Amino acid sequence: MKPYLLLICLLPVALFAQTTYTVCNVPGIKADYKTLQGAIDSVSANSTLYVFPSDSSYGGITIAKKITVIGTGFMLDQNQEPATTPNTNGAQLSYIHFLKGSDYSYLEDLQINSITGPGNMSTNYRLFLDSGVSNITINRCWTSIWPDFRSGNTIVVARNTFNCSINESFLRCFGYNTNHSSGSFFYEAGEGSQNFRLNNNIIDAPDGCVMNYLLSSLYYGNLFFTNNTFITRLAGSYFSNYTYVNNFFINNDTAQTVPSSVGILNGNCHHNITNTTNLFGIGSLNFHNANADSIFVYSTFGYHSFDEKWRVRSTSFATIYSNDGGEVGAFGGYNPYKLSGLSRLPYIYDLSITKDSSTRGNVKLHIKAEANN
Repeated sequence: MKPYLLLICLLPVALFAQTTYTVCNVPGIKADYKTLQGAIDSVSANSTLYVFPSDSSYGGITIAKKITVIGTGFMLDQNQEPATTPNTNGAQLSYIHFLKGSDYSYLEDLQINSITGPGNMSTNYRLFLDSGVSNITINRCWTSIWPDFRSGNTIVVARNTFNCSINESFLRCFGYNTNHSSGSFFYEAGEGSQNFRLNNNIIDAPDGCVMNYLLSSLYYGNLFFTNNTFITRLAGSYFSNYTYVNNFFINNDTAQTVPSSVGILNGNCHHNITNTTNLFGIGSLNFHNANADSIFVYSTFGYHSFDEKWRVRSTSFATIYSNDGGEVGAFGGYNPYKLSGLSRLPYIYDLSITKDSSTRGNVKLHIKAEANN
């Protein structure tokens, strides 16, 4: 049972108030709630839920109140010392649906990657922000979706939302699905979502991206993409003219020419780097035809995780190409992406209690925490 000991005991005393609860569906592990949806339904607004790692998914959840949900990170089985954790399972969910009333909710360190989606929607989504919600923040989460869903493969849907954001997350799609236009990563900003921001994410969509459903006039919005790293088949992608600043657009199929339907991106787009042509207009402070092999560490030896391969080499011009003179991509900016989703929460990594624990020095505790968070 030792690997499941989350270091709740060393968090500030205020966290033990009635607004903070634990959730664990592992048999034999003591927690305030066994199911995440049950906890969300039961606790009062403004509560915080700490979700323990588990072999089993916590399923899909629907949120209709202001709440904070914090898990234990993602890709934890890929970390190397000293960035290791006592339990590598993480807190897994299949989808999250934000409803009216969930304004100002906050998510962190969750794995939204089950292969089943919400049955009450016409398409399979991972993150669904319903009409009218505002100020939703999603930080340091993993989302992934598979191509064999019954009618689509949408990662993010935001309908008429305001001031929401996804930050420092790994958004990944596997394979190709023609049920939703032509993209495997799919972002639908329906009915005018405003001030939706994606910052410092890695968006790994091997077979293409679609930013906005079919580019219909019904689907529009005001979106800002800052310091993200896109890895995708650009010839099979469709980008609306949102604001793109300090992003990488890495074409993983260099044999394909980028069509006019993708470029030229004529929105407020500057200080982006791409390894292809025709994506941005001439004289737009964007860099075309970059050599990706010379920018990222994936062409070297020693990286250990899906996300680390997209770190920028210290010798690359991309380290000083952003609009503030810093690094382009997910690992740059004011809140850079953290490798392999290691949780901000410290853990009890080893605990030894003698028979006589009342004597000073007889309780030995090894605490492990990530120093750079």
